[in-house]
Amino acid sequence: MSNMDNYNYFNDPRVINSLISGNAGYGLTHKDGTMHLYIDDCFFEDDERIVLKGSDGKFYEMCLYKFLENPSDDEIIGVLADDQSLEAFHGRFANPEDLKNKHLLEGVLFGDAFLCSQDTRVPTSNHNCYQCDGKGTMVNPSIDAGGLSYDDFCDDPDFEEAYFSGRFDVTCSACNGTGKSLSIGWDAFPYEYVYDSGSKEKNPKYGLDVKSVLVSIWRDKIDSYHQDMYDYARECAWERAMGC
Repeated sequence: MSNMDNYNYFNDPRVINSLISGNAGYGLTHKDGTMHLYIDDCFFEDDERIVLKGSDGKFYEMCLYKFLENPSDDEIIGVLADDQSLEAFHGRFANPEDLKNKHLLEGVLFGDAFLCSQDTRVPTSNHNCYQCDGKGTMVNPSIDAGGLSYDDFCDDPDFEEAYFSGRFDVTCSACNGTGKSLSIGWDAFPYEYVYDSGSKEKNPKYGLDVKSVLVSIWRDKIDSYHQDMYDYARECAWERAMGC
């Protein structure tokens, strides 16, 4: 394989998708035939959150440790953190005199217990995979990465027949052969901020219930996770394209 062929191959989106090894169900789980928010291992590692209800009756979330540094009188609805953080949390406030919010450790739900107390269902929809258009297969990128021309087929009719008959097809790297792509209906829930005439404003519909706050947390974390997985795969592909 020439340097240019190598470059074209590892810059092909089909190859980049094959290098993404992350968990497609990160932060989500199927239950009772529907998709639910879910706390995976390390989902809240180094990202502890606390959900509160303000004096205006709206719900909001913030970093747990920012709250611990400056506790408020707002009602605490629940805490989302990993086990290690929760142990440190309890240990720090074992003495009620150290805490302004005396009710913090009384009846507050943590982690899975908090999540299970809420409506965690999120809408989903299935549609044809964007890469294979529902076939579940794709042409092996080693055959046509960088594109094929008329001459490739004109000079070798057998290659043309094999190419269009699917002889060079392999499992689609985007859908793993299912032919389907699952979309989460995040837009069914209000975002914390909206843009009006180019200006960023607080969305008055955000925080009317706990679920909108939870969805906001999961949406941001899952989007960041998948972007990180893609960026890492893209970096690996670039290194291989350069011969590393």
